[in-house]
Amino acid sequence: MKLPFKTGMIYRSDTHPQFDMIIDCVQYQFDDNGKIENYGIVISWCNIEREKFMEFVYQKLGKDRETTYPYAFCGECSIQSIKQRIQKYKLKYVRMSEDEVVVYTDNEYEYFSAFKNEHSKLSY
Repeated sequence: MKLPFKTGMIYRSDTHPQFDMIIDCVQYQFDDNGKIENYGIVISWCNIEREKFMEFVYQKLGKDRETTYPYAFCGECSIQSIKQRIQKYKLKYVRMSEDEVVVYTDNEYEYFSAFKNEHSKLSY
């Protein structure tokens, strides 16, 4: 089975480097035919350029804020939403992370993987 997104995929943008990201965790549910279900999909992502992200937020919102809302530093979404994010910020897949990934579930009905230490070193 082909998984569209895998834990450890790194995406970078020439135009929006503040939104460079890594896929932290994926979970897919499969139907009886082995196709990915529309429900039960979780793709967790995190920006990897914290300084550039914070500079962007400060420019847009000012420095005296307790939150970066409406700009998320990390989050969870569906396949369609992550594809939209990639398109919106012109992100390109560049490589896989060197951090250790653990596959917790891999059977005909579910696939779940995440970083062994919860997050990539790039997420900090």
